Amino acid sequence: MAADWLQNLENRFVETAHCLIGGLTVNALPDNIYSTGSQQLIDDLYSYYNAIGDRPEFFTSHNAVFEGTNIQKMQVQRYVSRRK
Repeated sequence: MAADWLQNLENRFVETAHCLIGGLTVNALPDNIYSTGSQQLIDDLYSYYNAIGDRPEFFTSHNAVFEGTNIQKMQVQRYVSRRK
């Protein structure tokens, strides 16, 4: 993990507070079959739902940040509304 991950996250959030911000999830236990299976599932979901690089539509919920007061204005709301 990069030592400056939190600073990078804060910088990105300041630039784009109206968006859902997420990052890469990396399996820290490659010898554990359950961790490896979970990582493979996450990788497959990211590949399928985020095929267009600059328009991601999927983030794992354990790795996402958004401004609570702005939740109804987030760009990801377009995806949630479309899927209903």
